Amino acid sequence: MKKLLQLVLLFTTITTYNISGYAQQNAIILKTKQNKDNSIEFSYEKTAPGSYTVMVEIYNLLNAYHSNFEHVVKLSSGKLFTLHPIDKNRGISFNSSYSYTNGIMNPKVDSLFVYTLPFQKGKIISVYESNHLYHDIFNAELPKNWKAYHFKADAADTIFAARKGMVVKVNDQFETDTISFFNSKKNYITLEHADGSFATYTGFAKNNIFVKPGQTIYPQTPLGNIKEPFKPIPNNFSFMVYYLTKEKSKQKSTNTNFTKNIKQVFITPYFNTEQGILKLEHYEKYNVAVNADEIQKEMTKSEKKKLNKLN
Repeated sequence: MKKLLQLVLLFTTITTYNISGYAQQNAIILKTKQNKDNSIEFSYEKTAPGSYTVMVEIYNLLNAYHSNFEHVVKLSSGKLFTLHPIDKNRGISFNSSYSYTNGIMNPKVDSLFVYTLPFQKGKIISVYESNHLYHDIFNAELPKNWKAYHFKADAADTIFAARKGMVVKVNDQFETDTISFFNSKKNYITLEHADGSFATYTGFAKNNIFVKPGQTIYPQTPLGNIKEPFKPIPNNFSFMVYYLTKEKSKQKSTNTNFTKNIKQVFITPYFNTEQGILKLEHYEKYNVAVNADEIQKEMTKSEKKKLNKLN
């Protein structure tokens, strides 16, 4: 009896969704390969830096058993799973779709991690807690544990990394707006940290960002410049730390509701200052403090060795 070939190999790509609102086109490319034993191997290629959660939905499946697949991918390529035929003399028939979002769902975040302030050591900065624009004006749902900071700069200044991380997003297309405080068209950098949390630095001057996607940076690494603001309005540079969570749904998990249940959870971080390790207060001023241990605490042995040679 001749072996039957695979009957159907059809993919319907679900629209890519990015919880931060900055979509990456074709960040994950799904591939399949039919093996000689009629099994179907699913693999991926990742074209964007950082971690991605991928969900593959299998339906109309014949001659194989499989449940929906959800997994975090970090490498540039790799194997996801394999469909094995029940009857090895016959091929597998199925339809499938997949979706993905940047980040890890419900990571084990270190809430006690101590950040450095995103300015150069020795600076004195003023801190303001930020309101949530869409909540205040449009009565939108306030994100869980909402916390974001604005920092006032009286002159052009350089912004520095507050923690080791990988640059996963850079937006450098908007001219600096020094008049409108509420303006969503701002240049930003997003870093992914080792524990799965993110930090977004927003408010850079156009063509004044120093880092690129995929680059690993360390505390006190210069990220970019902000320009001198219009005097009556504080410089609209903001900083926030958050992670992603996927809420449980009563409905069966599918690619159509996979991303709808993803939410941002914000973190109120601890910072090292000359006044001590503390959480920042609204309308307060702080002296930026940095020590060698903070620079190196998330470095690998090889990174520490390289740093010591440079020093």
